[in-house]
Amino acid sequence: MADFAYDLAPRIAVRYVDDYLQLSNRQEVRALELFRERHALHARDELPRYYAFLQQTRASVQEGLTREEVDSVFDGVEALAELGVRRTLPAVAEILVDLDAAQRDALARRLQESAAEYREELDDDHRGRRLGETLEDIEEWIGTITDAQREMLTRELLAMQETAPLWLEWRIVKNEGLVALLREAPPPDAVASYLAGYWLRQDGLPPELAAGRDANRERYRELVVALDASLTAEQRRHALQRLDEYREMVLDMMPDDVRDAVVTEDGGAQ
Repeated sequence: MADFAYDLAPRIAVRYVDDYLQLSNRQEVRALELFRERHALHARDELPRYYAFLQQTRASVQEGLTREEVDSVFDGVEALAELGVRRTLPAVAEILVDLDAAQRDALARRLQESAAEYREELDDDHRGRRLGETLEDIEEWIGTITDAQREMLTRELLAMQETAPLWLEWRIVKNEGLVALLREAPPPDAVASYLAGYWLRQDGLPPELAAGRDANRERYRELVVALDASLTAEQRRHALQRLDEYREMVLDMMPDDVRDAVVTEDGGAQ
C-alpha cells in the first residue's frame, strides 16, 4: 500500500495544491510535470538516504540510545526534511507565480480559513488532546507503555512551553507576506527565497517563540533519552521491528535498479 501511494504521490500533491489554488487545466498539467520530476529525484536520491538513516538509527536503538545518538537521530531527521523541502521549493514557486488575481485571492481566503480552523482547535483542552495523541504515537513505536512511563511522559510533556498560539500568529504573518509578494508578480526565485525563509530558516520568528521552540526541543531530546533507558526488552524489540518495517517500506518504494544497488551495498539486505 505504501508503494502504491508513493507512486501516486505526484497526483496527490496536485490535488492538495489545487485545494488551495484552484488550478486551471493548464496549470494542473504543468504542476503534475513538476511534481513528477521532483518525485523521480526523490526516488533515486532521497529514498537511499532514508534507508541509510534508518539503518544507522536501528543500530543505535538496538544497544540503547546515548544523548549523542539522540541528537544524531533528531539532526538526521531535520536534515532529510530540509533537503526535501529545499528541492521542492522551485516547483512550488513556479506554480505560485503563475497564479492569476482570482487565484491569489482564493489562496488568501484559504489560508485565512485554515488559520481560523486551527485557532478554534486551540481551546482549553487542546493540550490534553495533543498529549493523548503524542502518547499514542509513542505506543505505535514501542508498544504498550507502563504506568511509570506514562507518568513520566505525561509530566515531561505537560511541562513543555505552550507555543501553539505563537506559531499560529507567526504563520498568519508569513502567509500574509507570501500573498502580498505574489501580488507583485515576482520571479520564481524571489518566491522560492521567501518560502525558504518561511519554511526552512523561520525568518522573523519572535524571540519568545524561538526561545520556547529551543527549550522544547532540548526537553524532548532529554525525554527520549529517559524513555529509552526505561524500555523493557519487549518494547525495544517492538521499536526495532517498527524500524525494520519502515526500512523495508523504503526499499519497496525505490526503483528496481536503485534498490538493487542499495541491497548490494548493504550486503544482501532483504
